[in-house]
Order: sequence, then structure tokens, then C-alpha cells
Amino acid sequence: MPKPVLSVDGKFFRAGTERRPVRGITYGPLPEGYTDLARCRSDLEIIRGLGCNSLRLYDIPPPPFLEACAELDLAVFLTPPWPSHTDFLENRHTAREIRRLLVKTVADLQQRPAIAGYFIGNEIPAHLVRWMGPRRVLRFLEDCLDHMRQRDSARLYSYADYPSTEYLQPSSIDFAACNVYLEDRIAFRAYLERLQHLADPLPLVVSECGLDSLRHGPEQQAETLCWHIEESAQAGLAGVFLFSFTDAWRNAGSDVEDWAFGIVDRDRLPKLAAARLPAWWEKSYPVSRASPSPGPTISVVVCSYNGHGRIPFCLQSLVEQTYPPHEIIVIDDGSQPTLADKAAVFPSVHFHRQPHAGLGAARNAGVAASTGELIAFTDDDCVPDRQWLERIVRSRETSSWDAAGGPNLPPPETSLVARTIQCAPGHPSHVMLDDRHAEHLAGCNLVVTRAAFDAVGGFRSHYRIAGDDVDFCWRLQDIGLTLVYVPDAFVWHKRRERIAAYLTQQAGYGKAESFLFDDHRGRFDGFGRTFWRGRLYMDAAAASPPPCPVIYYGVNGSAPYQFLYGSTPWSRCGPWSAALSFPWALIAFSCFGAALLFPPLGLAGLLMLGFTLAAAVLAASGCRASPRAGGKLSPLLLAFLVLGQSWIRGGAFFGGRLWRGGTWRPFVSTDAFPTDATHPQRVLLRTLELNEPETEPTPAGPWSRADMNFQHGLWTLSSLAQVEERHQRQLSLFRLRLRSGPRPLWLAAAAALLASSALLALDGHPLLAALTAIFAALFLGCLLYENRTRHDILWAAVELAAAPLRASGSPSSRV
Repeated sequence: MPKPVLSVDGKFFRAGTERRPVRGITYGPLPEGYTDLARCRSDLEIIRGLGCNSLRLYDIPPPPFLEACAELDLAVFLTPPWPSHTDFLENRHTAREIRRLLVKTVADLQQRPAIAGYFIGNEIPAHLVRWMGPRRVLRFLEDCLDHMRQRDSARLYSYADYPSTEYLQPSSIDFAACNVYLEDRIAFRAYLERLQHLADPLPLVVSECGLDSLRHGPEQQAETLCWHIEESAQAGLAGVFLFSFTDAWRNAGSDVEDWAFGIVDRDRLPKLAAARLPAWWEKSYPVSRASPSPGPTISVVVCSYNGHGRIPFCLQSLVEQTYPPHEIIVIDDGSQPTLADKAAVFPSVHFHRQPHAGLGAARNAGVAASTGELIAFTDDDCVPDRQWLERIVRSRETSSWDAAGGPNLPPPETSLVARTIQCAPGHPSHVMLDDRHAEHLAGCNLVVTRAAFDAVGGFRSHYRIAGDDVDFCWRLQDIGLTLVYVPDAFVWHKRRERIAAYLTQQAGYGKAESFLFDDHRGRFDGFGRTFWRGRLYMDAAAASPPPCPVIYYGVNGSAPYQFLYGSTPWSRCGPWSAALSFPWALIAFSCFGAALLFPPLGLAGLLMLGFTLAAAVLAASGCRASPRAGGKLSPLLLAFLVLGQSWIRGGAFFGGRLWRGGTWRPFVSTDAFPTDATHPQRVLLRTLELNEPETEPTPAGPWSRADMNFQHGLWTLSSLAQVEERHQRQLSLFRLRLRSGPRPLWLAAAAALLASSALLALDGHPLLAALTAIFAALFLGCLLYENRTRHDILWAAVELAAAPLRASGSPSSRV
């Protein structure tokens, strides 16, 4: 079998040892087909002269055509023709015939060296997907992909989607692809940013884009294709396929005469775009990259604790950066033995050693020793891509930011256990506020300006293992600074290979979250789960069971852009998520202990644990590893890891709080701070009325001790009181107090249930009494949990609204 033309390299493609962008163009179906091979070879030579290195075909070419492609070094991506415009799932015979056709195509062409990959389909119509059901269509595509890959595992596989069915992405593809026809540059740029998140962590390719010169003219076509290529490169895409080479086109058995998308016309006469295309390719997707122009100086800080076997690979990748760092600083955080001999191999590395003080303190020490304008952080178990710093710096041309970072991708693993751990939850991930701006960037891929670092005072030293990056990003946002996500600036981040190491890591994360809870209480609920304002992007199975998605189809499935929505972010609520939490497990095992005195409670504990096991199995089901790494997982092991990660991380969180003497806050929160604002009470109330309309804020009545009441739907009532104390130096001490509690009706309902349980027990019905008591306890627990959650959210909003009222000046000037 010939070697593959292309292979996946993170967010890009590689040919041999060199990274290769896809500079593609579509070809055919031609009205005359491939009957005139001399004409076809001439077309291929013209395509090569246009600077293209890849070809997308929509029908199966003869062997001489593929041989010519191989001679001209044109990588072919083939879309086998099958009736995707029909209800192909109506009967099993049709589906089997399509699968047989796809497998036969792969088998017949597997010896052809020009074939780089396959698109399993192209733009299955949205109304048909809606009719057949997205899940059924996805299962069919996954099944076809599995059969095709069994015949030829060396080629790359994808599905050419389009915006109307952007939710239709098989999980076992090697790269993501989408046909995007947008005539507005800003809209095109914004949609590519969205597609990068949908594709993460795969390479992304625009599988079709173009403009009709018949309706828009050759000049506008040339201009549009130019910025199509430029924007794709700036968005970090692995390549682009322009549509199309020639105006000659055949669709559904008929020649198309009323469009002119070609770079050349039907007689192969070049249009304006053809003359400019080679320069566009070389500017945006150069084959050999020149040295980047000088920019800001970057200091790279790598902190390590006993990373003797990992840090040489990290330092080697930093030395080989295409944008050379101003300095590379290694902080040895008390490793035994010292890492000095590892760093000495690289003469340009500045080595510093300190007693073991933890990650936050080590990073601060690295910054103190640095002199660069930008400070880049990565971990000793990371291998940054060679263009990591170059792409971070280049992002400053299109976005103004105070901190930036990109994805951290796991390298391929051959071990079944290691692949399964990669898909388990709890690994570092970015959190996005929108498609460009981030709420959190992982500390292993983080670049910050020196001014921003100094503005927040660096990292907090009590974060010794983890959590320092989350705290740092939140504090940056609290003072109004901007975090930007750069999707093509990635680092390879080695995950844990052993189960014990993975669970130990999760325990460390849980302990770190207990510190985050103390420092950012408004961002956590009562179960210790984080209230992310943004969206947490991760592999589909590396999380708890997701909520049932909702697809916006539009009336009669006619919406041009149909999106996939979740009912709520899964990290915040949901019965499945609660069933995996540490408090749920604690209650379940407590029921087993109480069953010694009251046997029916044992049944309740058994049902709760059964629900927990179902949640873990559901989280593990449907998870698939990368096809490049074998594509096999251990579902039982993954279910165990989901369960163990949740319990160990949650137990470490609560244990950390109890160990430090932390207590649960009542539904009362207070704050006091100096202010020099005039009438701060009025300012705060007006701000809350404008910013929190969903909580229905209303002024309190004349007989109330509060100033404002808040109604959270049917469950919760809150009241805010404030007072201003007059002091010297024209400062006032402004005090706030927020109280929340369940509505009396629901407390009465819980009391009634408990009373009914007691009456049933006295009446000789112990089983009914136990079930009623359990229901009452669950109802009361859910009620208190809802109130705790609403109170924390509202208190965070109150603190945010009060931030502008705080007096400026040094802490010593406070009253």
C-alpha cells in the first residue's frame, strides 16, 4: 500500500516531515466527463500553475487521471457520488447499497498514491436530515466511515457539511470541513471563528467557497476569493477549496449554464482571479515559510517539579520556535535531584532554582526573572507547536488583547488505557464567552502582556498544584481586561497514562477548586460546581452526559443557518450531573448506614447508586477515540473514570474546605467597602434594575427593612439592604446585605410532607412513611440547592454592580 499523501498534524496537515497547507480547487463533474484525457491533463497543468496543490473531485476518475495528479503532486480528495438528495434511510437495501458503493470505491483506489482523502458526503439537504432524523443520519455516516477505514486506514476521512446542517458532524472524522458561501467579509470571518470551535480539536478546511462572476462580475469575484483565502489563513484553517476551476459544470445529469463560478471559463480562458491566485496562495498559505517580521519580545516561563523525563522535549520545541523567544526561563520548583543538567543541554535557557513553593509562586518567580514585553506560560509536559509563538503574535494584528492562548491537544496514544484516559473528564480546557473572547485559558498555553500581569498582581501563591490559571483569568476579567482565543496556536499536552496518576491529578484539581471557592464564591454553587459564564468546549465524551440537544430548523426546515442548542450548560444543572456529584454519593452511602436502623432506606440508597452508575455509563457511551490512534476505547474503564473523577475531585473539594475550617454560608451575604460616590444607594439600585431584569427587581415597600426585592421565578425571594456610614476624608463606608430564602409556600409543602410521613408511620405504614420522608428530604434538598444557586448568582451580580462605587486608592486609605 502506498504511503499516505497527507497526515494530520494537530490543527494542520503534514506531508512527510513538512507541514502542507491545502491550497485546493474543485474540478468537475464536467459535461464531457474524463473522455478527453489530454484535455484533463492540460487542465491539471493549469491548476498546478495557479499555485494549487490539492483537488476536490465529485465523481470517480479513471486511473490515468489519478496518475497525472500524482505526477503533478496534486493531492486528490474524492467525494464518491451517491444519492444523498433522497431519503436513503427509507429502507435497509438502499443504505446497504450506498455503503457497498463507498467501500468498493475505497478498495478500488487504495493503491492510487494521489488519493489523499475522502469526503463521505457533501451537503445532505437540511430538510432531508430533518425528515430522516439527525441521529439516524449520523449513525449511518459513522457506520460508512468505519467500513471505509477498514479497507484503507491510511487515507483521511471527512464529511463536507454546510451551515444549514452544521450540527451534522460525525465523531470519527479526521478533519472538519464545511462549504461556506458568504459574500460579506465580516460575516465570513465570524463564521470561521464559530467553525473552529465546532471542529476543535481537528483541522478545519473550507471545502467549498466561491462567487458567481456571471452575476457579480470578474472584479468582485477576484476580490472575494482573495479575502476568502486571507480570512481562512488568519482564522487558522488548514486549507481552502475554491469553487471551481471552470464554468463548465454538470449537476444532477444536466449541464449548468446559468452560473460562472469558475476561475477560468468554459474554454479555459483565465478570468481576473486566475492571474492573481498564485500570489494570494503564496501570501496566505506559503509552502515554505519565511522568517516572521520582528515583533514584541516574548519571555517563555516553564515551571517544573520533578519533570526530569518531560522537560527536555518541551525545551527542544521552544528552541525550535519559528518566532524565536527573547528568553526561555526554567523555574526548578525544588525538584529532587535538580533539573540543572537537563537545562544545561540548551545554552539559551536561563535556569533558576527555588525551594518547593508551588505552581503559582514558581510562575511569579519566572516573571520576576523575565524581561520580555509578553510572557508566555507552558508546562513541562507540553510540546508547543513550532509556530505557537508566531501565531500568538500574529493574532495581535486582528485582535487587541491583554491575554491570549490556544488549545492543548493530546498526542496520539497507542495504549488502550492511555486513550481511555484522554477521553475521561477533567482535563484542562478553554472556556469561551463568544467565538473569539475567552473566560478561561489553560495555563499550559497562556500568553499575557506584562502590563496585564502587573495589573492583577500576578498569580496567587496558595495555588500550589492547579487552579492558578483559573483564578488569574477571572481576576483579569474582573478589572475589564480582554482574553482572546487563538485556535491555531496549539501545544501538545501529554495526559496521564496511568489510572492512579489520573485520579491523583483530579484530587489536586479538586483541592485547588476549594481555594477558588473561597476567592470567587459567586462563581460556585452549593455542590462546588463552577458557574461558567461562557461555554466549555471539550470532546463530546469527556464530560458528564449532555442534555438532550435542541436543533433550530426554522419553519419547514427552511432556516439557512440551523444551530444546535443545549437546554442549559451541563456544568450547572441536571439530574444526571447531580447523580455523579460527591454529595449525592455521600447521601446514598448514608442511606445504607441508616438502613441498619430503618431498612427501607437501604432501598433508597440502592436506587441512588443505580442512578449514579447509569449516569456514568451514559457518559461513557458513544465516546470514540481518535481514528489515528486506533479508535478503540474501554467503555467500562471510561465509566469507572467518569465516576472516580467526579467522586475524588468532589471529595477533595469538600475535604479542602473542611480542612481549612471552611463553613457553608447561610443565605445571607454581606460586604462593606469605602466609597467616594455621591448617593451610592441610588446608583446601585439603578444599575441592578438595568442589568438584572430577569430577576424582577422591585423597590421594597415602606414597611420593609430592605431597599429592593428580587423574585426568582416560583422558588426564591431575595432582598437587598444597604446603608451608608459617613466618615472623615470625604469617604463613606458602604454596607450591603443580601438575604435569600424559599417562598413560604414551598417550605409549608415540605413541612406537610414530613408531617404526612410521621402520620403514616404512626398508622402502621412504615414503607409509605419512608418513601414520603425520602421524597420530602429530596424536595427540601432541591429547594435549598435552588436557593443557594440563585443567591450566589445574584450576589455575584450585586458585587459586579457595586465595583464602580469602590473608592480608589491604596488599601491603607480604607476606613
